[in-house]
Amino acid sequence: MGFDKHLCVDASGFAGGIWVLWREADFSITELDRDSQFLHFSCIAQNSTSVLLTAVYAKPNDHDRLPLWAAIRRLEQNISQPWLLAGDFNSITCPSERKGGAKFNPQRTANFNACIRDCGLIDVGINGPKFTWSNGKLSQRLDRALCNQEWIRTFPDTLSDHLPKLRSDHRPILVKSNNDHAPPRQELQVHLTRWNKEIFGNIFYRKAKLTKRLARLEVQNENSASAFSLRKESLVREELEQTLWQEELLWLQKARTNQILNGDINTRYFHTVALTRRSKNRITKLQVADGTWVDDPDQLRGIAREFYVKLFSDDCTGQQLIPACFNVVPEAMTSHLADAPSMEETRRIINEMGGMKAPGKDGFHAAFFQKSWNNVGADFYDHLVACFRNPDRIRMCNDTLLVLLPKVDFPKLITQFRPIGLCNVSYKVVAKCLANRLKEFTPQLIDQNQSSFVPKRHITDNIIILQEVVHTLSLRSGTKGSMILKIDLAKAYDRINWKFLEATLIATGLPMDFVKLLMACVTTARFQVMWNGGFTESFQPSRGLRQGCPLSPYLFTLCIERLNHCIKDSINRKAWKPIFLSKDGPPLTHLFFADDLVLFAEANQKQGEEILACLNRFCEASGEQVNKDKSCVFFSKNTRGQLKKSISDTLGMQPTNNLGRYLGVPVVHGRVTKDTYKYILEKVDQRLAGWKARSLSLAGRVTLAISVLNALPNYVMQTSVLPISLCDAIDRKVRAFVWGADEGHYKAHLVKWETICKPKEEGGLGLRSARAVNIAYLMKLGWAFLNKSNGLWIRVMQGKYFKMNATGDMVMKKSSYSRLWKGIVDTWPIVKERIVWDIRGGQNVQFWTHPWIVEGLKLRDHVKSGEEDINWQATVADMTNNAGTDPPVAESGEDITAWGMEPDGKFKLRSAYYAATDWIGDADDRTSAESTKPSWKRLWRWDGPNRIKHFLWLAFHDRLMTNVERKRRKLTNDDTCTACNEGPESAEHILRLCPNSRQVWQMLGIHNNLLTCGLGFTEWMEVHLGKDQEGLLFGVTAWYLWKRRNERIFHNLNQENHVLAHRITCWTRTIRNAQMNDKAANVQLHIKSSQPLAWSPPPMEWISVHIDGSVKQPNSTAAAGGLIRDWTGRCIGAFVENLGICTITRAEIKGAIRGLQVAWKEGFRKVLLYLDSTTAINILTAPDQRDHRYFNLVQQFRELVQQNWEVKISHTYRECNKATDYLANKGHLVSIGFHDFRIDDPGLSFWILYDTMGIAQNRLI
Repeated sequence: MGFDKHLCVDASGFAGGIWVLWREADFSITELDRDSQFLHFSCIAQNSTSVLLTAVYAKPNDHDRLPLWAAIRRLEQNISQPWLLAGDFNSITCPSERKGGAKFNPQRTANFNACIRDCGLIDVGINGPKFTWSNGKLSQRLDRALCNQEWIRTFPDTLSDHLPKLRSDHRPILVKSNNDHAPPRQELQVHLTRWNKEIFGNIFYRKAKLTKRLARLEVQNENSASAFSLRKESLVREELEQTLWQEELLWLQKARTNQILNGDINTRYFHTVALTRRSKNRITKLQVADGTWVDDPDQLRGIAREFYVKLFSDDCTGQQLIPACFNVVPEAMTSHLADAPSMEETRRIINEMGGMKAPGKDGFHAAFFQKSWNNVGADFYDHLVACFRNPDRIRMCNDTLLVLLPKVDFPKLITQFRPIGLCNVSYKVVAKCLANRLKEFTPQLIDQNQSSFVPKRHITDNIIILQEVVHTLSLRSGTKGSMILKIDLAKAYDRINWKFLEATLIATGLPMDFVKLLMACVTTARFQVMWNGGFTESFQPSRGLRQGCPLSPYLFTLCIERLNHCIKDSINRKAWKPIFLSKDGPPLTHLFFADDLVLFAEANQKQGEEILACLNRFCEASGEQVNKDKSCVFFSKNTRGQLKKSISDTLGMQPTNNLGRYLGVPVVHGRVTKDTYKYILEKVDQRLAGWKARSLSLAGRVTLAISVLNALPNYVMQTSVLPISLCDAIDRKVRAFVWGADEGHYKAHLVKWETICKPKEEGGLGLRSARAVNIAYLMKLGWAFLNKSNGLWIRVMQGKYFKMNATGDMVMKKSSYSRLWKGIVDTWPIVKERIVWDIRGGQNVQFWTHPWIVEGLKLRDHVKSGEEDINWQATVADMTNNAGTDPPVAESGEDITAWGMEPDGKFKLRSAYYAATDWIGDADDRTSAESTKPSWKRLWRWDGPNRIKHFLWLAFHDRLMTNVERKRRKLTNDDTCTACNEGPESAEHILRLCPNSRQVWQMLGIHNNLLTCGLGFTEWMEVHLGKDQEGLLFGVTAWYLWKRRNERIFHNLNQENHVLAHRITCWTRTIRNAQMNDKAANVQLHIKSSQPLAWSPPPMEWISVHIDGSVKQPNSTAAAGGLIRDWTGRCIGAFVENLGICTITRAEIKGAIRGLQVAWKEGFRKVLLYLDSTTAINILTAPDQRDHRYFNLVQQFRELVQQNWEVKISHTYRECNKATDYLANKGHLVSIGFHDFRIDDPGLSFWILYDTMGIAQNRLI
């Protein structure tokens, strides 16, 4: 074979055996470790770096492989070099890596997956067939190559080829670490490369050079530091920090990740994400129609271009006429649609775009326009206006790159990629503007059976309805069966016929100028396929809609609506018979969400024929094509077997007993177990991979964990009741990830989970318990029933289940009801306890038992015992009519329910979550002093890096892993400080009391008077962090003191105090400079800065009315105060009002009403009304909402404003509202009701003088 060297592990009989063969002239190999299942060695190629390789031949028995996984973990602990493991692992990682055989058992893969996760290993990806082993009945991917992060960074183009099987039942795998598919260099790329090297400077070269210089200077200054050398070190450090930010931004752009892990240098994370993404998306081999494999780069590029040229070419020979019956939109409402946008609208659209989203062919990100608007905005706007005036000009910016994203894990066919269009920002602004205008009319144009891209309709609507249909059909008896068709449209977006699209737009009745603009966006596009970083030749499509264009979803939705019109026509002809889930429920014929189609009908032969005819008519007209291989039909329990076969044959679709997933959520057909949703755990494992935990700080891990929870389990929770065991398993995985732990490496969980799940302002990190989130989503569904929403899913479930007794409880009568409905009923008591009522007519609110007087208060709770003759069911209207008075309302109407946990009365998931945690007992006492102290708000407002914020968060909790903490956890017997040996090493000692720390504070100018006063440790930190000038310096110093302690203990390094103080000063200055740039974020960061704020008088001839509200605990007593001043600053009047018990928002609004009443009565006609509550201002200025909690008060306010005078409402900061704050507090000391207040009151006079003198107070804004 030509090899002259070898290593081997001998076989045991016919089992096992590993051989490593090489040529000595090419490689130098040294054996490092061996076992019966692996051979571990170092390898150095000529003129190359040293790498570590592990050849694996795992045993077939699960138990016998356990020593192998343990050995791999042991090896990983001492590896920092590039490391590759390859061979036969005799195990798979997920169900998609096997085909055939017995049912998949996740327990058999758990140990292998845990090993991969614990060691932070990454699958290098494959080329060729997915499965590497087969025995005829079962095929599996048993052979693979895994690597660590260092390998993927050193050899980013690594892939494993699955070669043909010859004399073995295994395929050989060929691991290649070079890329033969270099993209052609474009002209702009050549210029930019030269500019980068000759002018800007290569980031990686500059980073390496600066790192070496800094290391030399640090060593020099450790020995003998001079002012000159320290200054030189400072300059080099600043330049290196700037280079590191640039490197992070570079890898963020390449990573295309949506997690904003700001405040840290996350280059390692972004780098690895970018390289693994690049490896996954690289295409080096494809299978063509005759079954052969092609790996020639030029042939592959030609295959891709030819496929998409054909896909986007119109092959429609005729135009089938189908019904079009859109609702008519009045012409007066649409006349503005084709008008050019204003400059303000244009800039708003630009700013709403993701700054670092993948750019189009011109290479400009949206961030470029966001940041450079003052320079390029005028020219950009002129281009936009020209496009609206002449739609043909859109073609100038309509070149599109088609990037191919794999739809399956290991694509082997060109059809297994999804083409996503990367459009230029200059085009996307045009399209986004048109899409925003079109979106306004989709509720009128799109029927309720379609939920996609229609305001106030949600994807969850369809999921709930389908689940209820399946539940009913699985229980249905009788002679008439029903069926569900799950239709797959092949390449749905790509096949839309342009003539059909134009006819659809015209049929909507939208203006022709607007239709021409929409069609120009579609028809003037030119495509180029991105292929392994390069481009194919461009081509002109003649059909299809680009996925990636802002307009495409809305245009596609209108086209699919035409199928709805066909179905309605069939229903009107009584040819299509809908199904009913209950006697009072609505008829159901179909559900659409984009290209996911579900059809319902009676199960008989005629219905099958009618459905097929309807689909054929639509497809012939639109260019769509039903993929019958992927479509299926599900029958109700009472449908006969022979009829199922007959209908399936007619339709040409396979019958099924399981519809799988619909819109990403499993359709439940029976008993729910943990296995039903096991894929969620698999996805959480993938997203929270071990290598990510090692690449990120605590701050980064928290951010990523929140993102993963929002993206994965939360979506399913909106429509499902997850098993408690699954929720607990999700929490365990997230908990371990946050603390950097895994199954092989335990890490201490420094703060308990219940605390972490609190909001940040209460001492937590804002993570959430999975079970409580699931309950909160069920509460949201129950709230929708209470408010009588008119959604289709509401009407379906109302018809099946909805009943409410006299006490307001939902009634559940049968155990056979669906799991979702049972979940809603189970959580209803939590919702019911938090309902408050806003009285309109008083007919629906029970006088004694409903909370309607003040938030949460029920009169029945305050009635003396023994009152037996009270009619507890009497309404407010009954009681007031009996008393001979009118109900206390501004107008009659239906009483309104409001969510008592929110100031505006709107249901919000955040407050529902905290209600759920209280209900299941997961919450600590959130009213305790520890959770409500102001330290937390001050901490999270601190404007330093997130890494340091999370360190300070641990310090506030006194959970730094000091010797005191280690002794508490029984990890040591000695808690003495190793730096001074003068006392126990607590967090306070390290950061405040240690003599070395005191010297550093003094060198940095942090005054010593507070260091020796009686403040507690957390109060001491809170005071310093809140200071405008030294807050950042204080936090950075605390961080560096902790770092020095760790370097001394773990690396035997100790920095002198003056050197440490100098480095702290340098890094603080660097942070301030970095805050002025875009860090790892999609848009330019809004950096809070300290600004002086002071009261200012109103313009001449105007008067100002300042209002403030106040609520005192524990009884929630409320008051309001108001102060009226003229343009000279002279106080004209003041008032206070004791409001009894109410919320702070109600107090603010009532204060505003009272302030206007006083001003009108005094004859003022130009009034500036100021409030420091943005919530109250938003309620008072929002569009008319008759179902709002404070509707009556808002109406009263608006009636005052609409009188014959000028009133302007504005927000003011508390720093400018001190005098009114004084009045609001005085309101608690007077009797209930309104009172004039003496303007010569000493306290009030002080604050008026304070304002008049223009004394400012700083605030971060």
